[in-house]
Amino acid sequence: MIMKQTATFLFILMSSAMLYAQQGVKYVQPKQFQSLMQTQKGFVLDVRTPAEYKKGHIKGAQLINIFDDDFEARINKLDRNSVYYVYCGSGGRSSECTEMMMKKGFKKVYELEGGTSNWLKNGLPLVSD
Repeated sequence: MIMKQTATFLFILMSSAMLYAQQGVKYVQPKQFQSLMQTQKGFVLDVRTPAEYKKGHIKGAQLINIFDDDFEARINKLDRNSVYYVYCGSGGRSSECTEMMMKKGFKKVYELEGGTSNWLKNGLPLVSD
């Protein structure tokens, strides 16, 4: 009985992961993220706080603070057929954002693995205002 439940759970988990991946979220390392931004037109979304954004962000990024009350409303206004590059500080908030975007029918979303922490570890620059 436990084996059957475990097998069923694993099947559901794997099916969900495959469906999630098919819907468009691609997790990419910093250098690939940078390359994609340069070769495939899209919108760069920084979902960190304004203070974090001011300290340094990826050039061209639009700030949409995940903690703002109107965060979901702002996501709802975005074109679901456009390409989006989403990041945060380490990957937690961007994962939450991309999951929401997928549930809302966005077609092509790239998430920066490890966020700006990983970006900087790879020697890539941030800009500040």
